[in-house]
Amino acid sequence: MRRDGVLAPDLDERMAGWRIIGYITALNALFGAQIIGAGDRVYYGFLAQNVADPSLFVVVERGTGSVIEWIQNARFAPIPTQYGFVEAGFWGIHLSAQYKGQNAALGIAADIPSGSHVTVIGHSLGGALATYLTRELVDAANGDFEVEAQFFASPKPGLVDFVNGFETRVGRNNYVSHVFVSDFVPHLPPGFMGYHDLPNVNLIQPRTALGPAPTKRGSPLEVYREAHHATTYASLLGAYQPAGEAA
Repeated sequence: MRRDGVLAPDLDERMAGWRIIGYITALNALFGAQIIGAGDRVYYGFLAQNVADPSLFVVVERGTGSVIEWIQNARFAPIPTQYGFVEAGFWGIHLSAQYKGQNAALGIAADIPSGSHVTVIGHSLGGALATYLTRELVDAANGDFEVEAQFFASPKPGLVDFVNGFETRVGRNNYVSHVFVSDFVPHLPPGFMGYHDLPNVNLIQPRTALGPAPTKRGSPLEVYREAHHATTYASLLGAYQPAGEAA
């Protein structure tokens, strides 16, 4: 759905049966300049409501889409937060995230009725951002609505204090981080810097996947793109079928 200069893109046609309630935007800036309000505000995701069951909501945060975001992703420096140490580049984007002109978690929580269920989803960079958002949304919900999360191809979001705190607050049964073994992004930032995966990881092996594994062979960049792509994860989990293929 991401398009340059568009803050409120139309919902992808594959999400028929859902309607957008609002959009998440954040600042793109080099070297963490978001903290002083610098950078361009761009689209990062949305909150949508199920048409058939209005008590169901989904929050989606997108992956990397620009050179500035790649540079931001590669900072790798851990910084302290109220939740523990996290990766500075990811956290800088998250801090600037807004929903309807206010803090993303608080704004989204205000649009979710009591007794509802919301699933937070993120891919790649969006997986790390969705991890932080999930942590804050659980606090904002304060038990008024249910929060669960599904992360795909996410880099490591923080050090051991953050991931253990996330596990305790969100709950092992309320989230899962899906990692395809051929995808190198979830191995970053490197473990020798102290970064950890979230405890509840679904490690996807091609031989055990319900869908086909990537088959492209070519340059390292081509192999990376296929192993890391969101549709590859959907295929491996048996949830994606290219148009025209028989069931």
